[in-house]
Amino acid sequence: MDAIVASARRGRLTALSAVVKSTGEWVALYRFQPYAANPHYLEMGIWTQPQFWHGRYSLELVRACIDAAFDLSEVPVLVGAASLENRSSCKLMELQRHDPNEARISAERGES
Repeated sequence: MDAIVASARRGRLTALSAVVKSTGEWVALYRFQPYAANPHYLEMGIWTQPQFWHGRYSLELVRACIDAAFDLSEVPVLVGAASLENRSSCKLMELQRHDPNEARISAERGES
């Protein structure tokens, strides 16, 4: 995660993928980049294969990425938003108790 944060702070887009270990099937892509309004924050984006939208794969992976971003780096805030046309993404953010228009998660895991 440090490499992802360091790269994002240099203005570079970074990403990681999640796959099913037993099959190698691609599940999701997580993208991190500097947040335009505050380059000390990270913006996080998620793209998940439709077959993994249900069954809580996305929910668990998002939690793991958020935890890793804070536990493995010194980034103070993650920012994310969902496309309002993507009802599954909006629902995922709502399950995390965040506003789909823009969620800011601080290192203390509270919204700001």
